[in-house]
Amino acid sequence: MRWLFFLLLAANLAAFALAQFESGGRTEGHVSQPLNADRIRLVSPESLPPLEPVAQQPAVACLEWGSFTSSELPRAESAVEKLGLGDRLAIRQLEDNAGYWVYIPPLKGQEEAEGKVAELTALGVSDYFLIQDNAKWKYAISLGIFRSEEAAKRFHAGLVEKGVRSAAVGKRDQLVKLSVLVVRDPDTALTEKMVELKREFPGTDLRAATCPEFSGG
Repeated sequence: MRWLFFLLLAANLAAFALAQFESGGRTEGHVSQPLNADRIRLVSPESLPPLEPVAQQPAVACLEWGSFTSSELPRAESAVEKLGLGDRLAIRQLEDNAGYWVYIPPLKGQEEAEGKVAELTALGVSDYFLIQDNAKWKYAISLGIFRSEEAAKRFHAGLVEKGVRSAAVGKRDQLVKLSVLVVRDPDTALTEKMVELKREFPGTDLRAATCPEFSGG
């Protein structure tokens, strides 16, 4: 508490200097009043009342899992619903530059594209999107969109293990709408379940976050 003593001392000295300055600016004929320096009293820090602690709103601990494109989100939501989280689960929307994607290059036509889709289904791949409204990428198949090359490569490696040989990883500089699943107040058991769930979705990230203004639903 020595700092408080010196702070009070500095305040008294500042008051004294201000009074001297004001008196110096008056006319010569004016007689200044004495400052009564003998009445200046330094207050001991021990005599001051204790400072009341400032109450702080505790931050709410959350887990954030994602991110998911619009085609990936339904499967992720279905998986999380099995945990029975109720209003502890929320979805955060964002728009980000999905820099990389995993895809099958454009096929020759509708028939070949449908055959490739059937092949993917047989291999256990259910998340895909057949592109038909883009001249450059018509009949290409999007298998996943990712914000980092590392995540895209991890996802691609999982597809290769399933037997998908024609998929490739490419750069895709385009803003897309993504979703992140947010879980409030996860305990150890729930965190372990989320880690296990993440393994079923290669290329996704699970991280701890704070959510002081959480709104479930």
